[in-house]
Amino acid sequence: MESSLYETYLAQLGIGGAHPGGFGFTKQFLEQERLHPHTELLDAGCGTGQTASYIASQYGCKVTVIDHNETMLEKATQRFSRDGLSIHSVQGDVQQLPFEQHSFDFVITESVLIFTSVPQSIKELYRVLKPNGALILLEMTAESPSIGKKLDEFKSFYNIEHIPTEQEWLKLLIDAGFTKSEVRGGESVASALAKATAPSQSIEPMDLNPSKTLHPQLEHIQQKHQLLTMTHAQEIGYRLYRAEKKV
Repeated sequence: MESSLYETYLAQLGIGGAHPGGFGFTKQFLEQERLHPHTELLDAGCGTGQTASYIASQYGCKVTVIDHNETMLEKATQRFSRDGLSIHSVQGDVQQLPFEQHSFDFVITESVLIFTSVPQSIKELYRVLKPNGALILLEMTAESPSIGKKLDEFKSFYNIEHIPTEQEWLKLLIDAGFTKSEVRGGESVASALAKATAPSQSIEPMDLNPSKTLHPQLEHIQQKHQLLTMTHAQEIGYRLYRAEKKV
């Protein structure tokens, strides 16, 4: 899986909760799940480990994480060590998971699959889930099927092949074998930004763990990311998808 400039930016600054909705949204949707110490959970594309650390400490789950980015995984394992958590960390590709089928009760992935071959990744997540297991996807979503070439520069910068609409995401889940898939929340980037900048909204502090040596174009990459986000805020959003594997 080829890294994008954006992934370099996230990894070198060690940004946690960079996914749409932020870490606050993650905590909200986890409250709706029945997680407990016997739950075997996979965080696929764990980044710097913010979500995995929270799940292990808050719910006591048996957590495994995987990420293909060496820098991300190093910072995740540093976090787990600092927090005194026993979390199994694996470097690998979500498109070819190095786990046996039926390994996990619950799989979570936050803003990861959009940067991969989505159909292949969803099939892999289905394979490693146990019967009656659940999958949570928090993923970038096109607000309209008619946006077309307007997003060519956006997709090129983030190294994305295609941005599915809500209905396309749901169909991909069903096509992979999930018997039930639904949307549990989400909105456009424009709507999320408006809420985040509202006077009554408290600002969530950034979770950072910067590398000692940074990419020489890091500031440029950050500026480009912010520009593209603002330019396409009406056309791009995020959704929380939940799917179940009934066998």
